Amino acid sequence: MEILKIVGICIICAILSKVISQNNKELAVITSISAVAICAMLIIGSISDVISQLNGIFNSVGIEKGYISSAFKALGICCICELTASSCRDSGESALAGVIDISGKVSVSLLCLPLLDKLMDVVKSILEM
Repeated sequence: MEILKIVGICIICAILSKVISQNNKELAVITSISAVAICAMLIIGSISDVISQLNGIFNSVGIEKGYISSAFKALGICCICELTASSCRDSGESALAGVIDISGKVSVSLLCLPLLDKLMDVVKSILEM
């Protein structure tokens, strides 16, 4: 089970960071960021199974692949931005975290523009009936 590995790594790193931070705050931040990177790699390894199952479900329902792709990209952007912004906040760089948050929102908005265009076409065709 990946979740037990991730929880174990996080608890050990949290304790280690607290102990290290008393003497060397920079090393404590590096320890926390390293734990985030390791956990992210563990999560990425198991995401492919989830994606393949969701693709099977969406294909059986008949949803276009472009919509599925956009949804997965938006989810990926949100996860990456959240992890990096949290790491920046933990290291005391709240301004950088704010920039990451805003850039993630802009990226997701740009990703959704074609979907919004398609939605407007559907609404327009319904109103013309």
